[in-house]
Amino acid sequence: MIFPKQFPYRTYPANSGFASVSPETATGTTVAVVTVSDPDDGQNARVTITDGNEEDYFRLESGKNFAILRLNRLVADKPIERFLLKFRAVDDGSPARFSERDLKIFVLNLNDTAPLLESELIEASIYENSIAGSFVAAVRAVHHRNLHFSAIDDDEDAELFDVL
Repeated sequence: MIFPKQFPYRTYPANSGFASVSPETATGTTVAVVTVSDPDDGQNARVTITDGNEEDYFRLESGKNFAILRLNRLVADKPIERFLLKFRAVDDGSPARFSERDLKIFVLNLNDTAPLLESELIEASIYENSIAGSFVAAVRAVHHRNLHFSAIDDDEDAELFDVL
């Protein structure tokens, strides 16, 4: 029987779904902890970064079924807003099984101001028989730069909604 590799990862702060660093973040700082669970007895998974780290801004310190992602060099020397890292976990089985997972890492702008939301609390209701693609709510914010919205929810219902 073939079991798919489970590849959960944990970030700091916990359950955020992404990670962030600032230009002042010191090298060696923990950015994320990647954990892998392998249902095969005695199999250990190795975690590597396969994409998004071409200039070695990050490094992995690996252990048994986990890896710590650390900042390898200051991000202040490059004007970049985010990194998209792709991780791969490979077990020692024969044949070897693997799983991949992406992690967005945002570079915070220390001179930036936070966007101002039109309303601090946004509440919406939707009928349970609404069709997919139905309008639910509008979120408005003011900022001097382009804004990108995303829905972040650690609830399994989060997959039901998209931000357009």
